[in-house]
Amino acid sequence: MQTRRFMSPHLLTQLRCAVIQNKNLAHVFDDLGLAALLSDPTQPLLLKGKADVVEALIGELSESCNHVGNVNAALIRGVLDELLAYICYTGMFLIF
Repeated sequence: MQTRRFMSPHLLTQLRCAVIQNKNLAHVFDDLGLAALLSDPTQPLLLKGKADVVEALIGELSESCNHVGNVNAALIRGVLDELLAYICYTGMFLIF
């Protein structure tokens, strides 16, 4: 008897790889309009630069919500969760 699978056993690995690709993070950068927040929005960023901005944003949000005594920690955690969920959502389209 052979086990039947309803999905690829490597689906979660493929999803993780798609989510952390610079292409996906740059797409999120563009979707959220983060270029307007840069000091010189007329200077275009390349793919890697856009991905680095999104990664830095995730890092800052993570540090802020884990900082002891931060009264807005719950709010920041919510923003971080929503951002990560959106990144995963956009990353799914890279594998399907």
